[in-house]
Amino acid sequence: MIISSGEDVPANLEVQKSDAFLKPAWMKTQVDMRVFAESSEFVFRAPFIPEWNEMQAAIESGLADFWLGKERSAKKALTALQKNLESLIKSAG
Repeated sequence: MIISSGEDVPANLEVQKSDAFLKPAWMKTQVDMRVFAESSEFVFRAPFIPEWNEMQAAIESGLADFWLGKERSAKKALTALQKNLESLIKSAG
């Protein structure tokens, strides 16, 4: 479905190597679609952080008041957020 719609690149590298992806029926001009699979070698993959979900929630809640205009100081919001994130990391270690 992703290939036939032409709206995105399939995440599966094997699918990216298929003729259906490399030469889709909708393509009117020759385009080298191999670059998508080849570029995966250069993608930065951040190390896995088990606490990521907790950190994401802390970021969202820590910045909510700032984005909603309740907290006017970005520095104050970010300082508090930094302390919260550091405590999450320290408690995990």
